[in-house]
Amino acid sequence: MSAPRMLILIGGGWEAIASLPNSYDKAVALAYEKFSIDKNTHIARLSCTAAEMYPISQYMGTEDVFLTDNDSFFYACANKPVVRLQVHVFDKNPKPPSAAGGGAGAGAAGGSGGGAVPAGGSGGGGAGKKEEASSAKAAEKKDVGGAAGGGGGAGTAASAAKGTTADQQLTCQVIGGKSVTQTNTVTGELPKGPPAGSYLGTLVIEDKTFKQTFSGQQLGPNEVLTKYVVHDKSTARLLFRPRSVRTNIDMVFPEEKSLEVSLSVADWTIATAYPMTSLLPDGPRQRLRWFLRVMPGGHVEDLLTGTVSNGLFVEMLPTPKARPETAPGPDDPLLPAWPDVRPQNAWCLPSGIFIPHIDRVLEVLGLPVESRTSMITSWLPSVTRHKNIAYKILSPGQLSPSSNLTIIPPPHVLFRIFILFRGVPDDEMKEWSNRGVVHAEMGLDWRNTIGWSEDLKNDELFRIIEYGAMEVFE
Repeated sequence: MSAPRMLILIGGGWEAIASLPNSYDKAVALAYEKFSIDKNTHIARLSCTAAEMYPISQYMGTEDVFLTDNDSFFYACANKPVVRLQVHVFDKNPKPPSAAGGGAGAGAAGGSGGGAVPAGGSGGGGAGKKEEASSAKAAEKKDVGGAAGGGGGAGTAASAAKGTTADQQLTCQVIGGKSVTQTNTVTGELPKGPPAGSYLGTLVIEDKTFKQTFSGQQLGPNEVLTKYVVHDKSTARLLFRPRSVRTNIDMVFPEEKSLEVSLSVADWTIATAYPMTSLLPDGPRQRLRWFLRVMPGGHVEDLLTGTVSNGLFVEMLPTPKARPETAPGPDDPLLPAWPDVRPQNAWCLPSGIFIPHIDRVLEVLGLPVESRTSMITSWLPSVTRHKNIAYKILSPGQLSPSSNLTIIPPPHVLFRIFILFRGVPDDEMKEWSNRGVVHAEMGLDWRNTIGWSEDLKNDELFRIIEYGAMEVFE
């Protein structure tokens, strides 16, 4: 029997150890219990060092990061038998910064008396004084954290000097949840400033003068900020979702069979593949190649490494490309860097209806239940973040120019299904009024779109089924 995973809570020079709970809320409850924190007067928060938040630590701008929900808690706990978290205590009714005393702000649990009491207690230690000083400084400014998108250089005060003039639009969600938008013009030597692109950072607006200062970092071509959480003027959690594609290739044959499988890609960058294999040049393209033995039941053995798996797995990232000047036609090939999902070529359903609907579609197309389950469950974290989901199923002619699959000897049936989907906010649903669930389930011939064959149901034939999906970000 393996040893249980443990949690060590640290605060005020004290440590408390307990069995690692299975959720963020239970971990916070342990902090209240172990350090005798009064819920009526104080709020407990947990943090860890950014280095422990692998693999998103590279995007952190500070050494420490607050945990705010189950996702960030699981990142902090991943692959660790013992997890160490710092406990911070915040007064629900802090004193004004000018008030005397040991600091009413936040600090690690524990006061100068050595007991497990809330931070900012009588005669509080250095943490209380430091927080009081930072609170006084913060009172002079209004901070707004978030992502600055588009045409670089947004956030600095307009220069009075002659130079290029550009429009600037700031949209911020302020305390209370209200969204505020302001349109300005910026003048100066803008071409010498930050280049065009998307930026993530902090916008500071000073009191009285309203001077604006933006400090941030440019995002890469495949980095998309999907969520941020601000906690006590510190960014607590950032999640980047690359525009990645994860495809699975299942092989079904009642007898043992040896074969060569090649996947040739253009405008894609291969991120990973399993079983692992070499990436080979293929003219202007790149190619993955496996030598396999297919066994009854769907298992395959990689003859070079001896790895046995239930199929092949590949993850790819789009190669950055300039945006096309004109929108692609409904039947044009997929442009990996600019996937196209809009009312003219896709369908849109509420997220609660989308999953059962797409399951029926995949079943009609002949995708086995194991493949349907694998495909749908890989979507769930993305789908559940949106109220509405628009989707589009690509035809082989749209998929092959950027991703071509070759099998030697060829199978009796090669079935490729690839779906693009994106979230649609409620205020855009009017554009999808004629592309809803009723329309999606009436008169759609997805079988004809993907080249479905009745032979897919024949268990005596050698069949290869490739399936994948890609979330589209505007």
